[in-house]
Amino acid sequence: MANVNAAYGLRPIRHLTGGEIRTNQYPILTGYAANIFTGDPVKLVTATGTLNIAAGGDTDAIGVFAGCSYVNASGEEKFSKYWPTGTAGTDITAFVYDDPNIIFAIQSDATGITQADVGAQADWEIVAGSTSIGISLTNLDASAYLGATASGLRVLRIIEMPDNEAGAYADVEVQFAQHAFNSVPAGI
Repeated sequence: MANVNAAYGLRPIRHLTGGEIRTNQYPILTGYAANIFTGDPVKLVTATGTLNIAAGGDTDAIGVFAGCSYVNASGEEKFSKYWPTGTAGTDITAFVYDDPNIIFAIQSDATGITQADVGAQADWEIVAGSTSIGISLTNLDASAYLGATASGLRVLRIIEMPDNEAGAYADVEVQFAQHAFNSVPAGI
């Protein structure tokens, strides 16, 4: 049975050491001009101290976006599963799974993953998510980056489920191989 192409970004599924999976809070710059969906990898921009979406190949991802809250221009407090591009507001707070020991599920692209790819590194491919439900469509970019030693994610295993098999659109467990908390930052 072939896997279904139904990407969902990075979804936290367990903690490497059995710890609790939780989010931390980070600011987003008012007016930030990109959608950030639940399941998208994000990075902390040191010049502003705020979050941006992390493109595939970024080596300074801080974690995975899990929604946000803000006060809009009308003074209404809003909670959203995604950051709507260009939103102006105050008290903007993003919720981020930022623990480098969190294991995530992600779907591979059409190239797919096989058992021989377990242990390899790969990057993600940012794909515009759904504004109606706020969920990312980001996937594991096996076609361009699989095996690269300087990629953001390490493939841990193919998820064992009745409707999942090795190959195109396989659901896999990954962990950040490159994470902002595990690297030595440039001097301030």
